[in-house]
Amino acid sequence: MGLGPGEVNSEGGRLVPATGRRAHAGSSGIADRLAAGFPFDDVHVAGKTGSLPTLRNEVGVVEYPDGGRYAVAVFTRTAHTAAVLPAADAVIGTAARLAVDAPRAPRTRPHPPRPS
Repeated sequence: MGLGPGEVNSEGGRLVPATGRRAHAGSSGIADRLAAGFPFDDVHVAGKTGSLPTLRNEVGVVEYPDGGRYAVAVFTRTAHTAAVLPAADAVIGTAARLAVDAPRAPRTRPHPPRPS
């Protein structure tokens, strides 16, 4: 069974509840990474970040009001070791949105062939 927003896993990691309105984690804005891709009041995002000097990552769950839940993991690497790289963090939200939009898109199926 998966973790829900705010639940703790056995290693003590916590999914931090956020909303599409962007929850802020202090001045770093780290909680914005995934949530930045879902700027909707009724879409809920819970994420767990991980960072090293050239790595910025976030995994989480995106929940839509229709009950759709999507697990998302985005891993990035930059050439710069700066502690704050807003463009790199924004890419995480964009990638997450693209990943979730694909399965949510209406599927058009070709008509089955007619029997002869």
